Amino acid sequence: LKMPEDEEQVNQKDEKQTGQNSVAQSENTSSNKPEKESDNAGIVFRIQVFTSPEKISLKSSRFKGRSDVWEYKFNKSWKYTIGKCDKQEDALKLLSDLKKAGFDDAFVVAFKNNNRISLQEAQLTQPN
Repeated sequence: LKMPEDEEQVNQKDEKQTGQNSVAQSENTSSNKPEKESDNAGIVFRIQVFTSPEKISLKSSRFKGRSDVWEYKFNKSWKYTIGKCDKQEDALKLLSDLKKAGFDDAFVVAFKNNNRISLQEAQLTQPN
């Protein structure tokens, strides 16, 4: 039997934990929905377009109206990426498109389970 008070307490506890533990999620995604796991050993490629010592709004005009902006903190700086690709070749195509759109300093970055990894590690981990 479920006790209504117990369920409410659990929900309140979950909300508190979510508020504290979802910092990475809210800082790393443009929406509050959890990201779908990749079928690629948890590896995804994104295009990094900006770095800032301070947070930038994901709706900033710097992102030229893109809705697929993702942010994360790395080495005390905020990093901003666009897109999410399962294959490095798809990321390279997106990179080319973004450079044409004016993101001149953009480059490909890799993540495994939402943690930044080197492109070399991503290539070694990717299934053939």
